Amino acid sequence: MEQYRLVVTMDNGDVHELVADQRDVAKWEMSEFDKPTAGPRTQSRFLAWNVMRRKGLTKSQFDKWNDECANVDHKADEEADPTKKGQSSED
Repeated sequence: MEQYRLVVTMDNGDVHELVADQRDVAKWEMSEFDKPTAGPRTQSRFLAWNVMRRKGLTKSQFDKWNDECANVDHKADEEADPTKKGQSSED
């Protein structure tokens, strides 16, 4: 299964460990951001934002959320702990 494990750090110090899956990638592909000039950081941030919206962790539009997001990192599969809250892609 196609999944991307992401660690999001917001300006207020909140940290979210997320799993983006095909639903999130499909949203990316249908978005205005999926164009040749968009870089990997834009895709990572969009995927993280979309997971957070899907899970009810934010109601912000992308631009506002992007301004409040300090960092998005990828987490290697071997580091992932599926028992941690926020990692399930079942929601």
